[in-house]
Amino acid sequence: LDTTKWVKFKSQYNFETFNTEVYTGKLANLDFTGNEFANDKDYVDFLMASNDTGINFGGHYTIIHKSCGCMCEHIFVIDRISGKIFNNINLTMTNDGDGKWGYLYKPDSKMLIANSNLFITDSLNCYTAVWKTMPELYLWTGKNFKRMQ
Repeated sequence: LDTTKWVKFKSQYNFETFNTEVYTGKLANLDFTGNEFANDKDYVDFLMASNDTGINFGGHYTIIHKSCGCMCEHIFVIDRISGKIFNNINLTMTNDGDGKWGYLYKPDSKMLIANSNLFITDSLNCYTAVWKTMPELYLWTGKNFKRMQ
């Protein structure tokens, strides 16, 4: 195993830094009102197939993944209290391309780690830098993500 491309990962943030209470009420149905893709049958079918997915992020949200090619994923965020679908997720930097290499998140935290598939172990303290990118930390603002690291 070539360890010459391994980089230590340090952060002042962790999932507990942005801890939030998890909603336990009835999950709202998906609300396509005003959604720019509401008439796209494939989009609607894709999201509806995940409607029973429980809260897996940020206290009352469901994140759903969609592949955009080899080592590439897009995500959609659904508010499970209102049913609102966030499909214009901003997790890219200038000239960053589209999609990321995996996401790591928790039901009780508003933090998300993009490019999480780069981590070598579950301790999240070392990642491989062979693709000239790194794990990125984001905070959910309730409407989109804000990059923290």
